[in-house]
Amino acid sequence: GRDIREIGNTKISAIGSATKDALNLHGLKVDYMPEIFDGHHMAEGLADFGGKILSDKAMMKISTSGGFDYPNVYPFCLDTTRDVDRTFHTDNETSPWAIVTLPGMSEITGILVAPNRGYYRDRNVPIMVWVSENGTDWTEVFTSAKLEPEWRIDLSSAPVKAKYVKVGRVPEFKKDCFHLGKILIYGKPLY
Repeated sequence: GRDIREIGNTKISAIGSATKDALNLHGLKVDYMPEIFDGHHMAEGLADFGGKILSDKAMMKISTSGGFDYPNVYPFCLDTTRDVDRTFHTDNETSPWAIVTLPGMSEITGILVAPNRGYYRDRNVPIMVWVSENGTDWTEVFTSAKLEPEWRIDLSSAPVKAKYVKVGRVPEFKKDCFHLGKILIYGKPLY
């Protein structure tokens, strides 16, 4: 048979061999099947957006620090190799954010943002993502009011040049804390 993706550029993943076999029966070739069968590992396997991981060498700061904030695990939010239950946690505020500073100017092809696993995930929506070359002038690249297991922001068809990525809740939407599990940034370093 023919692969349906002949009409477009789509990657397909499956959680488990039974799902992979079922997709193959319908002419869909599976690109990736994670060794650990959950959505988080599946997303990481497909998340490169045609670039390399950039955030693993980045720094992160947040708008405020709440009582459940763990600055020592900020680096875990930014790489694909480590996973933790507790990450950054802002105080209750109306415009919370996390800013990721890349080591240098980069061409960003994609961003994967994942909420903490389990508790109070709805605190993060509506979520917004901005990029900046100088850390002052911000350009919005994504907004979603829908709570997702992760948000995949594919910029590969029109990469953006930036050194800073800001992820936050829509400003002035509600007063609450903000916490995420992962902010993974992909692309090509220009430094």
